[in-house]
Amino acid sequence: MEKAQTTLKKWKMPWDDDPRLGRYVDDNALFMLDAISRGHLSGKHASYHFFLASVQPLEWDHKTQIKFLLRVAEEYEFELKNFATMTYAFAEEYEKNLIDPKTNKPLPEYEAAYKKYAEELDEFEKYKKKHGLKDMFEDIGAPIKGGPAIKDKKIFAPPKEPRDYEGAYKWALDEMEKKPQSAEGKLFSKIFADKFGLADLEEVIKKSDWILAINESEDSERFYTKKIATDIVNWTSFEFAPDEKAAEKLKDDLNNYLDKFINNGLAMPSRKKRIGEVLVLQNQNIYTFNKHKELMLERLREMHENFGNAFVFENPFGQIARYDGDNHKENLKERYAARQFLFKHTIFAFEKLSYVRILSLGNNWHYSEEVEDLRDTAKIQLLPPFFKELGVELKRTNLYFDDERSRLYVRGVEIKIQKNSDQYHALRVMFADQKELAQEWFFDDIAERIDRSRPQERVKRYYNAIYQIGIKLTAKGFPDFFITTKYSAKIDPKYLS
Repeated sequence: MEKAQTTLKKWKMPWDDDPRLGRYVDDNALFMLDAISRGHLSGKHASYHFFLASVQPLEWDHKTQIKFLLRVAEEYEFELKNFATMTYAFAEEYEKNLIDPKTNKPLPEYEAAYKKYAEELDEFEKYKKKHGLKDMFEDIGAPIKGGPAIKDKKIFAPPKEPRDYEGAYKWALDEMEKKPQSAEGKLFSKIFADKFGLADLEEVIKKSDWILAINESEDSERFYTKKIATDIVNWTSFEFAPDEKAAEKLKDDLNNYLDKFINNGLAMPSRKKRIGEVLVLQNQNIYTFNKHKELMLERLREMHENFGNAFVFENPFGQIARYDGDNHKENLKERYAARQFLFKHTIFAFEKLSYVRILSLGNNWHYSEEVEDLRDTAKIQLLPPFFKELGVELKRTNLYFDDERSRLYVRGVEIKIQKNSDQYHALRVMFADQKELAQEWFFDDIAERIDRSRPQERVKRYYNAIYQIGIKLTAKGFPDFFITTKYSAKIDPKYLS
C-alpha cells in the first residue's frame, strides 16, 4: 500500500480540477471526485480494469482517468493499493500467426513446438477421462478438446498452445529475460508480475508521455518503450484506500463546492484545458445555477408526467462522441467550446437540495449495440421538495409519510418518527413513490438508495429500523402492518387500500 506523494517537491503543474479553488471544475472531474468520495473506488473490486472503466467518462480515455486519479490521491494523500495490469489484454495485438495460411499447418520453425503441444494435449485428455473430469463447457455446448476441465469445483487448465510475439511486446519480454536486466527490464518485470506500486506506475506514465522525433524508427528502443508503456497504462487499475480523515476532507470540499455552485459563487475556469492529448478551449459563459435549475426542473417535470417518480433520462444538451470515435479531437474541441450547461453538476446539486435521489449516474453506451447518440444519463427518484418547488401539493391518502414533519399516518393515526434517524430514512425511501410502496422492500435496496457509498454496512441497521417502527405501530393498534423476513419487509396489502 502506498500513499500518493509529490515527487517534484519544488513545483508542480496547477490542478485545473481542484474543487478547493472556488472555480468551475470539469463536469467529468466532478463525477470522478464524487465516485471517490462515496467509496466507489474502494474495495478490491476497484483494482479490476473493467470496474475502473465502468466509471470512466465518455469524453476521457483510460490514461486521462488514471492521471486524474493519481492527482486526487496526491492532493488528498489517499493511499493506493492492489495495482494490477491486464498485460494479456494487449498481448494479442503482438501475437504472430504461427500457422501457414496455405497449408493450414504450423510454420517449419514452430513444428516442434506444436508436436510437443499435441502430445501434452493427448495426455491431458487421457487424464480427464481417467479421473472423471467434466468439461467446463459441457452444459452450454459440445465439449471442446483441449478446453479446461472441472471436478469438485477445482479447475484443471489444459496445456497452452504455442505462441510467439513481435514488436514492442517481444522487445519487452526480451528486456525482462536479459541477464543482467536493463532498467526497462526490471520495471516491466514488476508490471507483468503485478508486483508494482505507485512509483513504478508514475515511471511508466512518464515513458508513455515521451515525445518522439518525427522520423523515429518504429523498431527503435524509444519507440518500443513508449508503445509498451502506453499499453500498460491503458490496462492498469488500482484501488483507493483513503483513511477516514482524508475521505471526510474530500466530502467536505465537494459539499462546499456544490454550495458555491448553487449560490453562483464559482469563478470561470481557465480558458485552456487538456483532455488527454487534446487541447480544448472552454466556454467562458457557463449558465448560472438559476438557469441550470430552470432547465432541469422543466425536464424533470416533463419526465414525471410521462413516467412517474422514478425514471432514467439523458442529458438533453450536448451529444458525446466516444473518446476513440471518428473525428474525436474536433468533436471534443467543439463540445468544450459550446458547453454552458453542466449536467452532472446539476444532478449533484439537485441531490444536495433533496429534490432527487440519485439511483445511478452514467451514460447510455452499451457493449452489445452501437449507440450513435451517446449521452450522459441519470436514474433518479423525485422527492417531495421537488414537487414543493413546482408548487404541486402531493395527494394525501390514509397511508402516507410526511417527511418534512417526520410523521407516519396510518388510517388517520399519527406515529412520530425521529427526524433523520434510520427509521426516518427507511420510511422516506419506501414512501418516495406510491407506485413502489406495495413492493417487497429488501433491506440492501433500502440501504443502497440511502447511501450509495457503503450500502452493505447498513443492511442490519435498516432491518432494525423496520423492526422498531413495527413496535410503534403495534402500540398504536397495527401489529400486522409489516410482513417481514430476515432480508425484507412488505406492507400488508390491507393497509394499502
